[in-house]
Amino acid sequence: MLQVATRFSRGVKVTTKLVLTRKWDPSEAAMLIKSEHISTFIVPAAMTGALIYHATISGNKPSSLLSVGMGGAARAPDQVKILILILQ
Repeated sequence: MLQVATRFSRGVKVTTKLVLTRKWDPSEAAMLIKSEHISTFIVPAAMTGALIYHATISGNKPSSLLSVGMGGAARAPDQVKILILILQ
């Protein structure tokens, strides 16, 4: 736990903005990414898939994203290809 707290506080010192939501909603996430100029997005692969789907059907590209990290299950190769296309 100390390692997590240390990494978190190190990020805060470098003026990292941490955005949290009460419940996962891909449309809200896309809006927050855009309005808060979020550059790094770290979530499980399923949530990234939902964000990709939302961006595809709404045309609301998360244009400020520079990096997409992951946790949990492995990301499907097709999802990686689509993610690359959306983030370009």
